[in-house]
Amino acid sequence: MKEHTRSQRDLRLALEKVLAVERAYPSKDPQGTKGRYQALCQDFPVMVRTMGLAQALAFAEAKKGDGDGLEKAYALLLEHVAAVLGVEGRNLLTEVQQTDALQYMHYTRRVLEAWVFFKRLAEGQLSVDKERKDARPSA
Repeated sequence: MKEHTRSQRDLRLALEKVLAVERAYPSKDPQGTKGRYQALCQDFPVMVRTMGLAQALAFAEAKKGDGDGLEKAYALLLEHVAAVLGVEGRNLLTEVQQTDALQYMHYTRRVLEAWVFFKRLAEGQLSVDKERKDARPSA
């Protein structure tokens, strides 16, 4: 079936990325990578609206890492934002920071539109224990 709309492509991308997180991180611990990623998916649009896209990405870049839990969740978030914007393989933060105002607004709008799907799918598809009150990242 051919996809006709950007929303359909965003939904397919979000489903692919979220299911990859579910497969790669089987732990249901809300403090693990999957639980933290789920919480970040819920909080990321608020971060973008509050700080702006570049600052939200800079914050995530400063927090990312290879370890389990929050650091890896931030790294996954950045990878997924890069996929939404079509800038995989390039430095996402530099790409966003060095663009003109019109493209920056487009990037922001694209991320917020696509992230609706990431947010919903992360909540519905990622199996995490319900005790998530402490899983949210702190600034």
